[in-house]
Amino acid sequence: MAPASEPPASEPPPKKTRGPTRCHHIWDAKHPIIRVEVNANGIPIGKEGSKLTRFLGTIARKGDLAPLDYFDWRDLPKAMKDHMWGIVEGKFQFHPIETSEMKGWVLQDINTKWKGWKNALKDLFYDDTTDVSDIVKEATEARTLDKTQFENLVKHWRTDKAQQASETNTENKSKSDEPHNAGTMSFARLAEEMGKDKDSLPEPWEIYVKTRSKKDGTFTSVRAGEVVKNIDTHVNEIRSQESFVEGETAMPSDLLAQAMNKPEQKGRERCVGSLPPGRKRRKSTFIQQPLSSIRQEYEILKMDNEKLKNENAEMKITQEKLQSELGRVSQTLSAVTEKLGLRF
Repeated sequence: MAPASEPPASEPPPKKTRGPTRCHHIWDAKHPIIRVEVNANGIPIGKEGSKLTRFLGTIARKGDLAPLDYFDWRDLPKAMKDHMWGIVEGKFQFHPIETSEMKGWVLQDINTKWKGWKNALKDLFYDDTTDVSDIVKEATEARTLDKTQFENLVKHWRTDKAQQASETNTENKSKSDEPHNAGTMSFARLAEEMGKDKDSLPEPWEIYVKTRSKKDGTFTSVRAGEVVKNIDTHVNEIRSQESFVEGETAMPSDLLAQAMNKPEQKGRERCVGSLPPGRKRRKSTFIQQPLSSIRQEYEILKMDNEKLKNENAEMKITQEKLQSELGRVSQTLSAVTEKLGLRF
């Protein structure tokens, strides 16, 4: 008699994953305006900045606002982009950057998230060997998508032009050998955290070292370790110079680019983030003015303020004395004229 076969092991239940952020509370018309602080480089920071970027992701995923079947952001009508900005402007207030500059940053970020949304859908549902109708059916059942828009997008993915672009992007991505460990926190927010106990924002090379170093002293990759070593070499060379003064001598603004031996990309600086269109990174307070000079200026202003306070106090005493003397003379004059029977 054949031994009884063991019952097949039951498959574990599918792991629950966090779905896309909806930001229902912000979309609510009754939600108060959110004030977002913007750093010196024109990039939103803080918890409110994080809320903003999550909200922009919801705009990018709404087919009625950012349709999937436009294949280049530049082809989206200006009216659509203005409408997106109008929604953001009605829910967020930016300080201290003017709205014209902030509009460029917001639309730029939506563009990035719009492209990322398409890439995510492609990774999840697209297959060259599967019929278009089957891909569309599976995707629209799993996600809230406009069927016609997504079908047009899938057909676009099958064109020679799109497949060639995809191969180029895959090749470029494979060359990325310096991963960071900042997670979802933007470099702007990380710089804010790192600069809390300093007199200025950290430089890009400092952020690079922070986001490529592990707790155990190793690095996120071999290449990242080489770049950090190059940074240390450059920094040590500058600090060994006789003219170097700790807290005053500025490191070169392109130190990170030198260590990586790569030029910066147009409109984007490593470990800073996407700047508003047309804007260049503002150097830190450290480079603009030595710390000792700032403190000296502060002490001078403080002394001038105390001097003015003392002068005001002396003037107040003199004024009180004059008023008292005037009152005494007035009383004496009144008494004399009364005795003489004159009217004063």
